[in-house]
Order: sequence, then structure tokens, then C-alpha cells
Amino acid sequence: MKKLISIVLIVLVGCQSDGYYKSIEDIKDGNWFEKNEPTFTFEIKDKTERFDLYYYIRNATQYQYSNVYISRYMTGPEKENYPMVRNSINLFDATTGEPFGNGLGDLWDHKILIANDIQFDKVGKYTIKLRQYMRQDPLPYLMSVGISLEKIKK
Repeated sequence: MKKLISIVLIVLVGCQSDGYYKSIEDIKDGNWFEKNEPTFTFEIKDKTERFDLYYYIRNATQYQYSNVYISRYMTGPEKENYPMVRNSINLFDATTGEPFGNGLGDLWDHKILIANDIQFDKVGKYTIKLRQYMRQDPLPYLMSVGISLEKIKK
């Protein structure tokens, strides 16, 4: 049943976006190990275009923290490394415990803007790796994580 709900949510979320690039990776058994680094590769064809970058996170209601810390690593077309960025993503209201995002059953989907109005300095393929850096390893009840790169309409 959870797989069916998961598939329905992916389809619904996917239909709502007209993004340039979008990819979501399931986390095996809902346990995100630090060594598990979901990797996303996309191509920039025009370095004058501007984008917003989003994280997609799916968690179960049983997730025990109000947030998740994620490190983002990016390499460019010439294999150059960009500075690592850390984000604290709020999944639940820290005071009330109410989940943010959209829910169906015990699963919650979040689309979080993490970088807005960005421009890539070179044409070519970029790779982004995500790593959880919470104090718990593995981090349970995180079902999937992804990114979306969306063109800013002029």
C-alpha cells in the first residue's frame, strides 16, 4: 500500500512542475545512511539562464526530528568542485509538531526552495550529491530525496 501511495504522490508532484530538471531518489528501506549520497546530474545549455533550486524530501510521520541537515556537494563540467553548502530543512513545526508539506496517509512531501536566482558560469554537465549530516546514522523514516532546477521566467 505504501508503494502505491508513493507512486501516486510522485506522479502528482511531477505533474505540478514545469522544471528544467527534476529527479527524486528513493532511500532504501527509509533509512538514510551518511555514506548514501543520492547523486543528480543535469546539463546546462545556456549560461545566461537563471534558475531556482529546490529539494524534494519525503518523510514518514514517524520521523523523530523537526528538521533534517543536508550537505550539498556540486561539481561542474570540468570536474571542478564548488564550495559545499549545508542546509537545515524544517519538516515539522518545532513548536506544534505539525508537519509542513503535503501529506497522504503517513507520508509527507516537501518542496523546499534552497537557492534562488542562480546562474551557472559554464555550459555543460553538473553533478549534485546530497548527504544527510544528522547525529543519527542511519536516519530513519526519510523515504526519498531529490532536486528540482526550475527556470526563472523572464
